[in-house]
Order: sequence, then structure tokens, then C-alpha cells
Amino acid sequence: MRTHGREAGQSTLDYLGVIIVGVVVVLGLVLTPAGPAIKGTMDQAVCAVTTKGDFGGGDCVAGGESGDQGGDGEDGPDYEPDSCTVSTANTTRKVEASIVIIDLGGESGVSIAEIRHADGTVEYRVTNERKGEGGVGVGIGAGGKGKGGGDGDDPGAAAKADLGIKGSYTDGNTYKVDTLEEARALQDRLLNNPWADVGEPAAETVTWGGEFNGSVDLGLGTGSGGPGGPGDDEGGTNLGGGFGLSGSHSYATTTDYNTGETTYVTSWSGTMSANADAAEGLNYSGSWTGTTSMAIVRDANGQIVRIDLVTKTAAGSTLKIAEKPAAITGKPGMDSVRTIRLPVTDANRGVVDQWLGSTDNYAGFTPLSTMFWNPTEASTDPMQNLVFNQAQVSQVDMQTGTTGWEVGGEVKWGIKLGGKIKYSESTGEVVEAVYAGEPADGRRPWMNMEVCFP
Repeated sequence: MRTHGREAGQSTLDYLGVIIVGVVVVLGLVLTPAGPAIKGTMDQAVCAVTTKGDFGGGDCVAGGESGDQGGDGEDGPDYEPDSCTVSTANTTRKVEASIVIIDLGGESGVSIAEIRHADGTVEYRVTNERKGEGGVGVGIGAGGKGKGGGDGDDPGAAAKADLGIKGSYTDGNTYKVDTLEEARALQDRLLNNPWADVGEPAAETVTWGGEFNGSVDLGLGTGSGGPGGPGDDEGGTNLGGGFGLSGSHSYATTTDYNTGETTYVTSWSGTMSANADAAEGLNYSGSWTGTTSMAIVRDANGQIVRIDLVTKTAAGSTLKIAEKPAAITGKPGMDSVRTIRLPVTDANRGVVDQWLGSTDNYAGFTPLSTMFWNPTEASTDPMQNLVFNQAQVSQVDMQTGTTGWEVGGEVKWGIKLGGKIKYSESTGEVVEAVYAGEPADGRRPWMNMEVCFP
């Protein structure tokens, strides 16, 4: 019996030793740089065992316990956005110049955004942007457009390809006013003088960007079979069309002087376009642009407090009426913007830090991968599942319209010299807005954003 007592005591000491070693190992793991991520995974595993939930599923979320959506309030996160940009208006003026293969440009634009809040208040944000750009472009052409000839029959064809790269720098200030009248008055003042002193801005944005583009234009000319007759250049008809591809990349820093927050935005954009001459001097074109961006928001102490992921598609058609050296354009279109806004808290910071890895403020190619996320379905990926459970997700469609004119020309005095002056006005108005509601059964249903349509 005494032998059995010694064995029982020994067994107790063994268990105590195992517990002490386990505590040391766990503390060691948690205190290492990878500790938060490891702790998040352990929390999910414990939750799955104790609640019979799914590991990594909606009931057991990395960075929180079962049923904890990571929000600061008792009811978890607020899934419905509390504000909505219901309309926009932008006026832009641009001057372009080309010398041989060097392209230079200067642009100033002032936009007004009407933002409606859930408490019924409305604010207007006026943004003044000044942009400078420069780059190189080369063109390769063959053939020439046919037109009426002396023999009464002189058809011809042309093909031209353009390639170019460009860099840009943009400085912008955002001001907040209470009424539309104040916003319009401020817009007029800044259009007349982009450097006017109109008081301290609410925020300032600096953007560095790069752009590359390529296009192919095709032309076809008939002979003088028209009414002009032989020897009359007006007797032929010249028609054409073409297509183009372009892409851009930018990195912007916005400082909010009211909150002390700094936002770092990495963006990628691509455009496909095609055009055709409907008649002499009348061109019709269509385009599609996709943009994806990622914003890292830091507070005044430099700590990440939010991650924003925005995907935007813009489709439109343009009718251009040209009579050299001037042209008038009109462009109706539709913009669709998906916004994912994830608050970063102490509860989910480990998952966010693990996803960001060595990323500081510049996100590189990361925004491109987020384009294909489905934030309305649960995922086994920790970061995507965090977005599913805790992020605000909205989808807003805005009907847009742009009108403008341009005047320009090109001369050759041994070298090519050219220039253009452009002016455009664009507007946008929300036509549909939804947000992803509370998770249920591995999905988040789309619901109407009432703040956009009170």
C-alpha cells in the first residue's frame, strides 16, 4: 500500500511538472514576435473544442472568442456604414505640351463631394488638386489616309501605334463646409486661382504616380467617289477606329489635421478602350477601367487603426465631335465602388500583422490580390475570415456624366511641337447602395444602405 502511495505521489509530481513545462512553452510562444499570430490560432482551436464550432469558421474567429466579432461595443461591430457620398461634381483644367517625344502637362481640378450622415446631417468636402506630369511617347505609323485624287479614285489605309510612359506628382487639399452654396463659392475661387489662400485645410494629400499606355489607331480612306468629283479633296471619306490599353500605379499620403491620422494608399489601375468613326468628324468610343487600392490608416502615435480595401470599376461611352483644332466631348457612364473597411483592434491585431508581414506603409502588389476576395462568404484564410466577420462592406453604384472641350494643334519646324488646352466638368449621383449585413450561416446578406436614400 505504501508503494502505491509513492506511485500516486510521483504521478502528481509528473502532472505538475508537465503543467509547468506547458506554461513555460506557452509563455515563450506568446512572447516571441510570432506570438500574437500563434495565440490567435490557439484561441481558435480552444474555441472549436469548447464550443463544438468550426476551426476558423464564423463561430471561432482569429483574434476573438466564440461569438465575439471584435467590436468595441457589446453588440459587436456596426456593419452598416454611417455615411454615404451621394453626389459629386468636379471641374478640371489641363494644359499639355509636346516637344519631339517629350510630353509635359499641368492640371488643376476642384471637386465637391456631398456626404450624408446617419444622424441626418450633410457636409460638403471641397478638394483642390494641382498636378504636374511628364513623360516620353513614341509613335510608329505606316501608310496614309486616302482621299480624293486627280484620277477620281485614290483609296488608302493607315495604321499608327503609340507607346508612352509618364510620371506625375499631385498635391491636394480638402476643405469642409456646411452648405452647397459655400462649396460652390469655394470651388469657383480655387478654379480662378489654384494657389489661393482659403484657410487651413482639413486634410492634405500628396500623390506620386506612374502611367504606361499603348494604343493602335487604324484609318481607311475612300477615293473621290463622293460628290466632290475628281480633283476635289472633299470628295473622299476618311474613317477609322482603334483600341488602347493603359495602366497606372500610385502611392498617396493623406494627413488629417483634425484627427491626427495619416493614411497611406497604394493603388493600381487598368483601362481598356476602343473607338470608331461614326462619320467624318464624329467619333464614338467606349472604355472600361478597373482600380484597386489598399489604405493603411495610422493614428497620431503611428499605430494601425484601420485597413481599407477599395475596388472600383468605371464604364462609359464618349461621343466626340471634332473640327480641327477644337473638339467637344460628352460621356455618360456608371461607376461601381466596393469598399471594405476593417477596424484594427487589440483583439484582431495579431491576424492583421501576420497578413501585412513586412509591409510598412507601401502595400506593393497586395491590393491586386484583394480584388478577388468575396467578403460576404466565410473563408478558411484568417485575414479574409476576419474581414467576413468584422469589416464594414458596401457596394455603391453612381451614375456619372462628363462634358468637355479641347483646343490644340501640332506644328513641325524641324522638330515636332504640339499643345492642347482641355476643360471638363463631371458629375455623379448615387443610384444604388447596399451593405453586407450580419454574418449568418457562413454568409452575409446584402441590405439597402438607408443613409444614402433617407
